[in-house]
Amino acid sequence: MKTYRTIRYRLHPKSQVKARKLHELAGACRFVWNHFVGVLQDEYKVYGRCNSSFYSIGPRLINLRKQAPWLQDYSCAIVRLSLKPLETTYRQFWKGTGGLPKFHGKHTHMPSIPFADKMFKLQGNYLHIQKIGQVKLSGHNPYSNTKPVSGTIKCEATGWYAYIVYEVEVTKKPESLKPVGIDRNVGQVARSDGVVHYTPDVAVLEARKRRYQKMMARRQRGNRKQGIKPSHRYLKARNLHARTQQKIVQARTNWCHQVSKEIASKYTLVYLEDLNTRGMTKSAKGTADNPGKHVKQKAGLNREILNS
Repeated sequence: MKTYRTIRYRLHPKSQVKARKLHELAGACRFVWNHFVGVLQDEYKVYGRCNSSFYSIGPRLINLRKQAPWLQDYSCAIVRLSLKPLETTYRQFWKGTGGLPKFHGKHTHMPSIPFADKMFKLQGNYLHIQKIGQVKLSGHNPYSNTKPVSGTIKCEATGWYAYIVYEVEVTKKPESLKPVGIDRNVGQVARSDGVVHYTPDVAVLEARKRRYQKMMARRQRGNRKQGIKPSHRYLKARNLHARTQQKIVQARTNWCHQVSKEIASKYTLVYLEDLNTRGMTKSAKGTADNPGKHVKQKAGLNREILNS
């Protein structure tokens, strides 16, 4: 049985030229996305419909590259692939299960670069990207003998990362009805066999994040909508806050992967509670006429429930 596995690598663009090229390619993908989001929204407002097919957008992209010659410095295949989610988003919108696609802000959207087969090459500890060149990467590759099929490069708070997708062969486990029940509590996950998994302790990182938030509040002098650029000290504090938040996310994600792998390797049937998490984490703030009580305590409880 074949399935897909995603491996996360850390990219190391040694020169500022390579790092700038990655940022520029991500900016080109964002520019093309925003352009066609605006075009399709205008068509939908005028005609009540629009052709959001991925293959119909291809010829339009060729015309856009002629109107904006600077786009020709980047791989057309990679930039075109960044429009693939546009078709999926509109398909969900036509079905009534989603909204219209949104614009990607320069300072609010995470820079990302998608690529598929034949757009990149993985050779040892280097990733070769079209019109970018080789970029060194680090990380364990358990599928070194398997050819990657696709991937995405993202610029996170702690640096550039590559998410490579492999199509691997998985041996089917012998079927056995070995069940286990899981009780999700605040700060822990208890199993019916007596094992308790405690969520990672990130209190130090949470305190550090709150300190950086206060630092950002002191250094903020306006926003870009008011035409005021943030100071370098504010950007430095924001970067520290983002790096701390990234460490918290990585700690919790790693814990989830380890616990889920341990449970999946031992049991074939897993029973979970059908919890109404949305109702349990409802705010106790109330209204102006009928204010709530113990709002701060309830907010802390909601955070712990969502973290668990």
